[in-house]
Amino acid sequence: MHVVECPRCHRTFRAPRAVSGERMRCSRCGHSFVGSSTEAPDAGGEVAPVSPPAAAGPLVRPAARRRPARRSSAGPVMLGVSIAVGLGILVLLIVFIHVRTSRPAAGRYPDRDERAARGRGPEGAEARGQRPRGRHEVPTSHPPRRHSTTRPGRGPGPARPVGDSKLDVSSKVVEGGPIREKRFVVGRVRNGHPHALKRIALTAYVGGVPAAGGTVAFVPAAGSAPYSIEVPREADQHRVDVVATGEPAPAGMVIWEVPFEGGPREANGRWVWTGRIVNTSDVPVRDVRVIVEYFDAAGVQYGTVTNGKLEDRAGLGPGQRGWFRASTDDFNAGLAEKSVVRAIGRRY
Repeated sequence: MHVVECPRCHRTFRAPRAVSGERMRCSRCGHSFVGSSTEAPDAGGEVAPVSPPAAAGPLVRPAARRRPARRSSAGPVMLGVSIAVGLGILVLLIVFIHVRTSRPAAGRYPDRDERAARGRGPEGAEARGQRPRGRHEVPTSHPPRRHSTTRPGRGPGPARPVGDSKLDVSSKVVEGGPIREKRFVVGRVRNGHPHALKRIALTAYVGGVPAAGGTVAFVPAAGSAPYSIEVPREADQHRVDVVATGEPAPAGMVIWEVPFEGGPREANGRWVWTGRIVNTSDVPVRDVRVIVEYFDAAGVQYGTVTNGKLEDRAGLGPGQRGWFRASTDDFNAGLAEKSVVRAIGRRY
């Protein structure tokens, strides 16, 4: 019989065999230790005899060895999957931003942009036989169109510009202006729409290629206005085409022509236009403004005055008369030989 002693509580236990080197647990204090047994001495030895087996202390059994926990391989796998998914999302985001920011700028492909513009908006809907969408339907001018012509035996020629069919544009190439070395295309644009136009955009094509542009402001319904556009020196009468598109005047704006003969007079270092104005419309107007454009004998425009206003009253009723005054300090106004006056008012 062998005897084992707990190193913590010093209680001795009997073991049926030698347990040296084995891990054991004390049944009294619960301490785990490596067993070191000795044979029980005889009754006359130094160690007191142990009690009979029935009265013997509890038997100490070797503690069961615990297997080391296995490390799971799911952690590294999930980490790798998360990194791969994040990189994929980042690559898709970079590709999306690159595609959105690398679209060709408007105007790089004029034919495609023009077809896209005609496909959208009220004009495009009318061309497709559909009703324009929107809460308010206002008369609009048609956008410029271009089509090719075919020369017999020589294939297609340069594109011939076509503008708004209700805007009739006459043109003539002249040399004039303050500096006589420049070349201009001059003429008149007639408004065939039943409504007034706030602005008419003009484009001069030389040999089918856009060369220059200009604008004419505030043209009454069924009225006309002169224009002039500077063009390159190589432009001639047979190679120049002028197209026009109009922007309708807002609701409540009244525009009419004011007959005027002669030019301005000089007063205190300024050139002044004065004259009588008659409201030829059938509605009363107020906030009347007077626009004066002055030209040379060839039809080249020298400038525009927009500060004209009524001198003796705030508004004009239908057929009512008043006096206007406009002035400028542009010295070219003294060289002008023709003036064109238009009035703009607000219906009330």
